[in-house]
Amino acid sequence: HYSGPSGGWQKIESGTDLDIYDIWGDVNPQTGEYDILIVAAEQYRGPRRKILKLLNNVIEELSTENIPDGSLNGIWFKSGRKYFAVGNGIYTKPAVENSNEWIALHPGLTPYYIYAIRGSSFNNIFLCGSFGESLHFNGMSWKTFKSTPGFFDVEFLNTDIKGNIIVAVGYGNSKAFITIGKN
Repeated sequence: HYSGPSGGWQKIESGTDLDIYDIWGDVNPQTGEYDILIVAAEQYRGPRRKILKLLNNVIEELSTENIPDGSLNGIWFKSGRKYFAVGNGIYTKPAVENSNEWIALHPGLTPYYIYAIRGSSFNNIFLCGSFGESLHFNGMSWKTFKSTPGFFDVEFLNTDIKGNIIVAVGYGNSKAFITIGKN
């Protein structure tokens, strides 16, 4: 954790031997504090995965109940409103602290592994993954871009959104691949 030039870096132990693939934070409107969630998994080696919550430099493991066996790779949310986890499917939950189970979001939306999810709001969410899978949600419907020429041979590993710019990065044909789009 970096707390600025005067505070410097502080090591925070995750408490897991799994590889960490994603971290996302958002200010909780009720408490004014950051909610920070972390996704860890043993991708390509086994079915273990965890969703961890970081609060006041303490790690707490959260439930992955109702997410079928398989890896997780990404997380994105608006604190206190809606949470998304992706990997071997796309899952959502209204609150991570309560006993609500994760719900599969549109199980037939894509057959491909999803590596990353980012959004600026609930009407601007972008997911990317294997075989050039790239999906955008505009608040009403999903649109896929996987049929874009050159995308099928690409593994999109990460994405981000800033303003009206969407960027996805990965590799294809043993070369780095980056694509930039506007919404």
